[in-house]
Amino acid sequence: MAEVEAAIGADGGEEVSRGQYFDPVAVGALIVAIAQFGYQVYTDRRSQGQKPTRESIAQAIRVERRKHSDLTGDETEVIEIVARQIIERSDDE
Repeated sequence: MAEVEAAIGADGGEEVSRGQYFDPVAVGALIVAIAQFGYQVYTDRRSQGQKPTRESIAQAIRVERRKHSDLTGDETEVIEIVARQIIERSDDE
């Protein structure tokens, strides 16, 4: 979770143009949507007898997100962190 917060807080060297603002509710909703879809991919693949990997989950999320809009660097980073967390948490079980 701290990694997600750090990714959100980092500006990534990109300058924010005037008129652009940070909407924490939208960012939170994006993170929740990515996490829910990632976990759905994980459980679907497990139920099919597959062993999901971090990369396969991240790829599925990226493909789905690109259907709706272009991915930003921040979204890509959040996707990678969420996919890694899903795999790490599943290994703990």
